[in-house]
Amino acid sequence: MYKRQPLQSRPEVLAALADGFDPGTPLRPEDVAGTIVHVVTRPRHMAVGEVLLRPTEQLQ
Repeated sequence: MYKRQPLQSRPEVLAALADGFDPGTPLRPEDVAGTIVHVVTRPRHMAVGEVLLRPTEQLQ
């Protein structure tokens, strides 16, 4: 069976994960949808070149 490799390699993060650290609240579909609605409803004279969404609590 495939074993997923950790996304993080810093020892302190791996130790926190091993101790059952809560990684925080992931983004929900409605978070992304709300951002899309915001972007597509901007005035025509405004161009949104890039959008980056990240949870505020993350291990990486």
